[in-house]
Amino acid sequence: MLPAIFVSVLDLVPIVGSTIAGVVVAAVAFTVSPLACIATIVFFIVFRFVEDYLLVPRIIGRAMKVPALITVVMVSMGDGFRLLRRYAHTSEQHLTDVAGA
Repeated sequence: MLPAIFVSVLDLVPIVGSTIAGVVVAAVAFTVSPLACIATIVFFIVFRFVEDYLLVPRIIGRAMKVPALITVVMVSMGDGFRLLRRYAHTSEQHLTDVAGA
């Protein structure tokens, strides 16, 4: 129970928290067997890939009305949220200009 709470708290830390939690879980799995450790690492990598490149871009894209591909590219470039806000603001302003014209 205590490791689960530890991993939950680490998951709240942006960027590195879930990675540190994955390392801790893999270390605990290694105490069971090396095969369990390898399976845990593979699961963690697949989970992070699905979360970072499929789920998060879709959620942010829907919330800000930005295509998912643009979200992935901007976040990959760094400082993506500032660019997302600028894009969303420009889109809203364009829609306001079109509606008012």
